[in-house]
Amino acid sequence: MGRILLLLVVLAAVLVGGFVALPFLSLSRLSAAIESGDTAKLDAVVDFETLRQNLRAQARRRIDERSEDKPLGALRSVVAGRIAEYKLEQASTPEGMIEMACRDSASGDATRGCPLDGEFLGAAFESSSEFSARVLPASGKPYRLVMRRQGLHWSLVDIESMADADEHAMWRGAAGRYS
Repeated sequence: MGRILLLLVVLAAVLVGGFVALPFLSLSRLSAAIESGDTAKLDAVVDFETLRQNLRAQARRRIDERSEDKPLGALRSVVAGRIAEYKLEQASTPEGMIEMACRDSASGDATRGCPLDGEFLGAAFESSSEFSARVLPASGKPYRLVMRRQGLHWSLVDIESMADADEHAMWRGAAGRYS
């Protein structure tokens, strides 16, 4: 009886450990794909259709907020929305994501990838099927990578800027590099 209980405890620990490790493995695969410029590997760890939809919704909210109560705000919103959609279509592909990540890197080349630098601010399970990691790149504003579980596979589904959000103040304070 003692051996069976021990076996069940060890099995449970392995399953929980595996569940916790899988999104970190996916983040590692994402980083390695960008650094090596491997679009096939990047495509395997990013749900580009969902990412594109989420980025469009974020852009639309920001454009509408900035155009609100301004002269010709509706026209401005439509024009800016079209430009943003075009740019997001280009950026939300494996090639576009590698190019965006490598743009500020001195040794970066979108065809070969680039070394990623920056600071990992932390990660958390938002639910049993959603995981987020907060990152402060060396050359930019902090952002949050949102990963969603699909079976045992975790895919990147959203990238959110944290620079303007008050609810992320504790992450800004942890980095101590920006205001």
